[in-house]
Amino acid sequence: MAAEHDRRKAAEEQQKAAELAESLAALSLQEGAGALIWGRVIKDALASHTEARKQFLGKTAKQSTFERIYGTAYVIVTATDQVLRTEKRIRKLTGDAELAKARQKFHDRAGHSVEAVRDLAMHLDEYSVGKGHRQTGKANAATPVRRRVQTSLIWTDNNESYFSIGEDQVSVERTAHAAVELAQAVERVRLTQQRNARRRYHAASDKLYGSFGEPEDPQG
Repeated sequence: MAAEHDRRKAAEEQQKAAELAESLAALSLQEGAGALIWGRVIKDALASHTEARKQFLGKTAKQSTFERIYGTAYVIVTATDQVLRTEKRIRKLTGDAELAKARQKFHDRAGHSVEAVRDLAMHLDEYSVGKGHRQTGKANAATPVRRRVQTSLIWTDNNESYFSIGEDQVSVERTAHAAVELAQAVERVRLTQQRNARRRYHAASDKLYGSFGEPEDPQG
């Protein structure tokens, strides 16, 4: 009876560990997903943003320069949102305390307006004509948006860009640097937790099958 109970527990642990390892593998660079991809997008967008701003200040700006300044700010905000979403997903899967600290560190550096700016950016076609959810009351937002939403981008003498949509604003540089750092923390935790899940899988398999005849290794 006790042996059967232990076997059932080992089978349950094996299944949970396999599912976790597979889920974490699905959020990896190798699968075309994960925080590192978005971190790279942010790095490239910031470099392009900085170069376009230099051209603008150097009086060599064209319409394409202006497009790059705004476009890269949009890219950084939306890519940062993907880093935040990946962090939240992995934290939900693993309960890892390091991620909660990393998320708080991100907000300490970048502020708490990224999600709001991203929401406006992703639905700018609606907000520009007064049809956004925070304008029509469809969303229970603590901060409703005015009927007319304006987008602006300014920079300081220290070459720090501030991107605003409506009344929400983010620092492009601080957001980018904080998001890249968070992406690295997310990938570090993902890898560690994936390895731990595989170890738990093999430990449970040993209890079930001994050293021989183990089932196929979980993905990752």
